[in-house]
Amino acid sequence: MFVAHMPAGYLIGTAITQRWPGAATRATWTAILLGSVAPDLDLLYFYFVSDRGFNHHIYPPHVPIVWLLTTLLVALALWRAPLRWRVAWAMFCTGWFIHLVLDTVGGRIWWLWPWVTTPYTFIQVPRRFDVWWLNFLTHPSMLIELAITVSAALLWWRRRQKGPYRVFL
Repeated sequence: MFVAHMPAGYLIGTAITQRWPGAATRATWTAILLGSVAPDLDLLYFYFVSDRGFNHHIYPPHVPIVWLLTTLLVALALWRAPLRWRVAWAMFCTGWFIHLVLDTVGGRIWWLWPWVTTPYTFIQVPRRFDVWWLNFLTHPSMLIELAITVSAALLWWRRRQKGPYRVFL
């Protein structure tokens, strides 16, 4: 996925806040949107340190066990924290989980590492071009990304037209 992570976080955040209106705060919206792009922080290392030497999905921010352990440790630390902090953390965790699920569509995610060293992917994107990202842009799976992005944009526009807008964006 290239651009659909944050729109997907917006769609999931909208669904959550419609079900639980009390969860619609600036902190929770910020948390889910940041969580939906947080695993891609490894791109800084990928581009500036490793010089694109390896698939960035092997770095810790794209390994689910790292996020699961972090989620558990922070949840334990927030055990007696105010509810708004725990809700914001839950939204952040929802964001990173959605990110990794979306990356599994066309990328490889090591869901069962360290027990199984096989990456999982829903769709194999064949290598037709030397430039890696061109393979993804020309693959039909890009329609999934476009559908998510357009859906989020339409939902945002529709919610924006309804009147008082409580969502942070």
